[in-house]
Amino acid sequence: MELIVTSRTVFGKKVNRIRKEGLVPGIVYGRHLKSPLAVQFDKIAFIKAFKAAGVSTPVDLTGDQNELVLIHQVDTDPVTDVVSHVDFLAVKADEKVKASVSIVLS
Repeated sequence: MELIVTSRTVFGKKVNRIRKEGLVPGIVYGRHLKSPLAVQFDKIAFIKAFKAAGVSTPVDLTGDQNELVLIHQVDTDPVTDVVSHVDFLAVKADEKVKASVSIVLS
C-alpha cells in the first residue's frame, strides 16, 4: 500500500482549514526518527489505504517524506465519524514489531 503525503506547517486550531480542503493532518514517529514528522494527506486516499491495510500491514508514505509505517491510531469525530487525525508508527523493514491482529471466524 502507498499513501502520498506532504509536510504540514499548519498547527493548532488552524488545522481545521486543511480539513475543510479534504486533507487529514497526521504525525509520524518512531525510534529511528530524530523528531516526529507532521504530515497531511488526502482523506479519500487514506480511507482506501486503511480499509486495505488495516493496522497490521505496512504502508509506504511517499511524497515529501518517505517512510515505511504502520497505522497506529485513527481519531474520528464522534458525531460525524469523519477522520480527524492519524498517528503513524515508522518502522524499519528489518526490525521486529509487535502488532495486534484480529481473527474473524466465519
